[in-house]
Amino acid sequence: MKRREILAAVPFVLTGFPVLAVTGTKPQLLEFWASWCPICKGMEPTISALKKQWVKQVDVRIVDVDDPKNAALLRKYKVFGTATFVLLDRTGKEVFRDSGQIPQAILEAEFKKVVQKSA
Repeated sequence: MKRREILAAVPFVLTGFPVLAVTGTKPQLLEFWASWCPICKGMEPTISALKKQWVKQVDVRIVDVDDPKNAALLRKYKVFGTATFVLLDRTGKEVFRDSGQIPQAILEAEFKKVVQKSA
């Protein structure tokens, strides 16, 4: 699946954070992404597979670091580079962070942990 198709299918985080921080929602993976980032492009198959596999348990959201509307999120999560992944539990608390090319198995293991804690 191409990044454009993924982006069309994934809800964007545009301004502020109220939708994502609501208690009782699903855990969420935020991918801080840029169109010019080769690692972000390399992660496309992994993110697409995770989104399909975990759609009922975890929201996968893509945050465009070049969009000025997302500046507050970049500051909030202290993101200084692209291909940064932040996993939030149902309460909006950060439970995992990594950057770069992350194996799908690692992200799946983190999803399992946060989903089990949320149950």
